Amino acid sequence: MAGAKRETVRVMLTPDSGWPDGIKKKFQSNLGGPDELTFRNDHHPGFIVDFVIHDPQNTGYLFPADKDEAMWCKRLEGTSNDCVTSRQHWNGFEAAAVSPDFRTLTVSTPNENVERFAFTLRFTKNPHSGDCIDWDPIGNGMNGPRS
Repeated sequence: MAGAKRETVRVMLTPDSGWPDGIKKKFQSNLGGPDELTFRNDHHPGFIVDFVIHDPQNTGYLFPADKDEAMWCKRLEGTSNDCVTSRQHWNGFEAAAVSPDFRTLTVSTPNENVERFAFTLRFTKNPHSGDCIDWDPIGNGMNGPRS
């Protein structure tokens, strides 16, 4: 049996006055994008996902040091696309660690059921105590069980 499928998702941050917080955010990855990720197990027991901040214009944003503050998540019911606007966690898509340089957030998902979820990635200029800006993309767990 293969181990969890490992994927890297680049989180592109660029200054943009058209966004409420002044920072445009989008994904670059094999899992889709620019603001929705789709997980297909391909016979693996879930995923390990590394969200890596790519900041070519040096906005200075990083992930908070506390993994539970770096990402909030909830399972979506029905066709809801509700955003996660407060600290919530769901074991179907769970923050595992923030790297020592605060540029990588590692997340695990068993992807055991076909279900959609909302998650909020949080960025700050002070990883230990700073205010955060939030981004709320959508995730799709498409494969369910590995068999």
